[in-house]
Amino acid sequence: MNQVNQHDLGEAIRVSREERGWTQRYLAEKVGISR
Repeated sequence: MNQVNQHDLGEAIRVSREERGWTQRYLAEKVGISR
């Protein structure tokens, strides 16, 4: 199994989120995560 670099994963999520115009809050709500 490949080890995922947390920074690279976070960057990929950020880029994908921003391309869609989503906020961090909106993405969190979509995946069912709360603070």
